[in-house]
Amino acid sequence: MKRLLLVLAVVALACGCLGNPPTECAKPSVLINGICCQDADENAICDNPTTSSLLNPATSTTLPLLTAKPGSTVAIYYTITFLNGTLLGSNECKTNQEKQENSPFTDCKPKTGVIGDTAFMIYGIQRALIGMHPKENKSITIPPEDAYGLPYEEPVTEPRVQTSSRYTELNIAKLRQQWGRQPLPGDIIHINELYWPVTIVNISGDYALVRHDPEPGQRLMGDFGETEVTADGDLLIYRLADPQIGSWVGTQQQMAKVLAYDNDTITYDINHPLAGQTFIANITLDAITEGG
Repeated sequence: MKRLLLVLAVVALACGCLGNPPTECAKPSVLINGICCQDADENAICDNPTTSSLLNPATSTTLPLLTAKPGSTVAIYYTITFLNGTLLGSNECKTNQEKQENSPFTDCKPKTGVIGDTAFMIYGIQRALIGMHPKENKSITIPPEDAYGLPYEEPVTEPRVQTSSRYTELNIAKLRQQWGRQPLPGDIIHINELYWPVTIVNISGDYALVRHDPEPGQRLMGDFGETEVTADGDLLIYRLADPQIGSWVGTQQQMAKVLAYDNDTITYDINHPLAGQTFIANITLDAITEGG
């Protein structure tokens, strides 16, 4: 009996009956590392979701496809348009001429990010990516709620003037490095990061108490746009300089459009410029690099 089993094993090995991978696959599949991959791409990645399965000829079992899910790091191509077909943004390019025509909307490189990171893409695209496989493509309609939101009904009014203390503490070592010697009370120093000089008031330990001394009419580009800064006693007063109705400025929350102003307040429209818009997006999941 043992001799018979040995003979059968030799015959099986000779004919490949124990499941050794074949040396070729039926077209259009291609053989990659002993696996018949249906419609593998030019990089021989065996993950094309347009086919029903990826078959292992040794076991005749279906290999699982990678699937994007929340937390997956993905690379995508996208084209987003308004409902009238006007291009909003794209990173899909087929020729240099197309790239030149679409500039600066098109960069021709896959965009990489983590599904769930709000800085990656608008919510509607991120939600559509969940469940997709590498190389899968889909077109979706993105309502305002999943894009840049619905318009707010009421504008927002904020103080036109902001204040801060005229006195702050600065690190002695940093002052010494920039000035070239040990600072002393009464010294007037120009700091690289500031628009105006500071006066050393007192030194205690590793820090110096300094007074900010902006020149009359001093202006800088602040969170509110171009801002006029004046010193008043112990305070620095920041006032948005010459706001223009309809201009966009930075507020404490976000970019906003100036609707009206007086000496004390500014009224903003804080809607995103694209609030209320519906978009059409064509997206291709190029790859899942982590978390698939």
